[in-house]
Amino acid sequence: MRQRTPTLPLFLAVIGVGICLAGPSAGQSRSDDLRALGQMLALVPDTVGVRQAPIVVDYVDYRAIEAAVGAPSPGSLEVLDSLSAGQFKAWSRALSRVEFDPLDLANALPGEALARAVPYTTSGLRGYPGALGIEWFAIDRALAIGGPPARGTVLGGGDRLTDLRSIAPVLRGRDFEVQSMNGTLVWHRFDDREIRAKAMDGPDDLGFRNTDPFGIQSGHAARIAALPGALAGSRDWALIADIVGAADGTTRSLADNSAYRAAAAAITDDGRYGGMLVRALFTERQFTAGSVSRNKLGSSAGEGQREVFAEVLESRLKSELPPYRLAVMADRQEGPNEVALVALVYGTRDEAEAAAAAVSSRVGDYAPLLQKVPLADAFSLSIGSHVYQAPGGGPAVAVITMSEPVKPEERPGRLFRTLQTGFFFLEPEFLIVSAQ
Repeated sequence: MRQRTPTLPLFLAVIGVGICLAGPSAGQSRSDDLRALGQMLALVPDTVGVRQAPIVVDYVDYRAIEAAVGAPSPGSLEVLDSLSAGQFKAWSRALSRVEFDPLDLANALPGEALARAVPYTTSGLRGYPGALGIEWFAIDRALAIGGPPARGTVLGGGDRLTDLRSIAPVLRGRDFEVQSMNGTLVWHRFDDREIRAKAMDGPDDLGFRNTDPFGIQSGHAARIAALPGALAGSRDWALIADIVGAADGTTRSLADNSAYRAAAAAITDDGRYGGMLVRALFTERQFTAGSVSRNKLGSSAGEGQREVFAEVLESRLKSELPPYRLAVMADRQEGPNEVALVALVYGTRDEAEAAAAAVSSRVGDYAPLLQKVPLADAFSLSIGSHVYQAPGGGPAVAVITMSEPVKPEERPGRLFRTLQTGFFFLEPEFLIVSAQ
């Protein structure tokens, strides 16, 4: 099989960043952001099956979430349990920033609060050692790939994450076998996408059922690959084989893709940002007035209603948006401000400049499906835009920034979560492209 140049060093060299793979820290720079994101994108196969999903990549950096607001970073369950009430509140508040993330923190955090009052519970994050042989705190960042039925998850971290002495005995006790795939160890059980009720964990003493990113506790089939500094999982062989191929350089990865490289560089540009990247969602989906109308009105609406609403949507657009190659929505912490970014990748700078002007004029009027209030009315927004030009004549990226001061009385990340809803429900009016 043809061996390619390792993806990550090439990715970092192209955008001028050193190759040390240090994780995020309190003194984080664009280099740290970009290394962490680039390391994960280098494990995502650049295949049609992955890229046709509504959300191609969902990336979260949990250590950056802690550091972004100066919250404690416990590093282990033992230290978490030793935190004072105030420290625990600060930590759990920081982590509440994310929703619908690859590790489903929104459902795990209430269990952690409960565990402080009822120490014998295994709710929340405490099920990880029994499922995977690792603690949740060994995971620095996570990335979800594609969507059903071919969905994968990649966990990134240090040596604790890939300690086979801890992982192997736990997986063997859960019906897993192990085999080598091009030199990479892959644990596996059951047929592709099979679910076995007998393999499901029962509820804990308080009636809670735990979940893990690979579906081990819920009785799913799983293929789990041990990669350098990462664990990758899928419920079918085809996707895990592509992930292993991306990791060993025999399959093209998204870090090889010029659009994804440019987008990653644009949302971590240290000429613009000095804070931390918390989350990024990547999609190649093009939004039209017709598709947004269908998604907003739902299946109960007739075709005539959808057509009329599509005309209304088009009439509300203040300017034309050229079709893009890739769209990214990102969440950053910049000092006292939460900053949501929309980045659109184009082949030319002229297209990117037109897109930056179009989206920045539209986004304040956007009323998300579940909120029904325009962003400009719901938030104290500062909206700006610029164009990032990839080096060497690469793609141009239109970047639209929405900034709001942190409000200590509110759950963090409200602005990004509102925009994220539009992405997940496929109804972001501000990204409706012009008819060609």
